[in-house]
Amino acid sequence: MDGGMGVATVAGGGWQLGSGGEHQPGIDLAWAAFLRRFHQEIGLNLAAYKGTQLRRRVEQWMERHGELNYFTLLRRLRQEPEARQAFIDYLGINTTSFFRDPTVFATLERVVLPDLLRRPGPVRIWSAASSIGAEAYSIAMLLAEKGALERAEILATDIDQAALEQGRSGRYTEAQLTGLSRLRQQRYFRADGTTFVIDPDLRRRVRFERLDLLADPYPSPMDLILCRNLFIYLAQSTQAEVTGRLVQALQPGGYLVLGGTEYISDPARFGLKRVDFCVYQVQVPAQG
Repeated sequence: MDGGMGVATVAGGGWQLGSGGEHQPGIDLAWAAFLRRFHQEIGLNLAAYKGTQLRRRVEQWMERHGELNYFTLLRRLRQEPEARQAFIDYLGINTTSFFRDPTVFATLERVVLPDLLRRPGPVRIWSAASSIGAEAYSIAMLLAEKGALERAEILATDIDQAALEQGRSGRYTEAQLTGLSRLRQQRYFRADGTTFVIDPDLRRRVRFERLDLLADPYPSPMDLILCRNLFIYLAQSTQAEVTGRLVQALQPGGYLVLGGTEYISDPARFGLKRVDFCVYQVQVPAQG
């Protein structure tokens, strides 16, 4: 744990927070019990996430909200739906912006989208772990600039209800428009008081739904899936499981895009080939 962060110690059967230092015997048992009961009673499998980062965020929440132990936290989350949703939202990593990682979007603009648009029919795109929808709307802008917005079917999913609601509204603060050129701000947003509202044509092309990538069925078949900056928070075994499921949700020749610091060390294992940077394509079986 980071210096100054309290750690869990078993005390009186209550999974208490201690005053810092190294984890002591029994702490991991208390943490494991909390994860197991959270999964059973709340329905989210937190054990699939990297333990140190997850525990740090849980304990930050407990300290801020005066929860003395895991048991009282779990009881509150079970009894208070609003607190439960706020807790789940807090655990989400919602660092996002429009056109985040410009090199990735350059590859999408120059390589991926032209290839998909050469194919007949709609272009089905899934922005997984989409947060407030900046990524999904960025893709919509690229398609609009290619005159192909009407062919797009864009799905944006997340477990954070507050983020999904903001995405549906298409309303953003000036700070959240970071990453957008002034030209795109003027073209795609309308000022409304202290916020900016996205163009209704773009908003109509993006559908927002709640989806837990670790538990729920995946939509398919997709032509393009963006699952960026999530794997860095997942345990290695979970990374492999999610990657396999994402590939299964793609059409032959479809594309999978990860975050700028994420990569697949053995893409062939998943039937993928690396296109550029953190962009992968499902290999099409040779004919004949």
